Amino acid sequence: MALLLPPFPNVQVLIVDCLEQVLPGSVTVVTRTPVNLQELVEDGGLVRVQRVGGDDDGITDTPRVVVDVYGADYDTTWTLAEQVREELRASVGKVDNFRTEVGPHEIPYTDPTLRLISAVYRVSVRRPRQ
Repeated sequence: MALLLPPFPNVQVLIVDCLEQVLPGSVTVVTRTPVNLQELVEDGGLVRVQRVGGDDDGITDTPRVVVDVYGADYDTTWTLAEQVREELRASVGKVDNFRTEVGPHEIPYTDPTLRLISAVYRVSVRRPRQ
């Protein structure tokens, strides 16, 4: 009979919790794009965190995470995206390792009144100790 190990931490929840603690209260951090996106952007911006794959070796989970930052104008959105990157870099200790895989870059968004800056990160986490 195989030994069942505890599950890996949910990296999306881990990153959302981390960012909610350090970003301004006017910024909303989510894992799904809300229907009231425009309203939340007007209130201060929105950060969406999504795991989009990755791998593990049985000990360490190394997910690929896309972080999308939505804002009303380019400069504000870019500044928030860079703040997110630095906060994630500073989260080592809560996660085992962090690196930028695809740096922040603008993606045209269907609504021309919104700006979208996206980045892809690799985050390493281990199972909790029993």
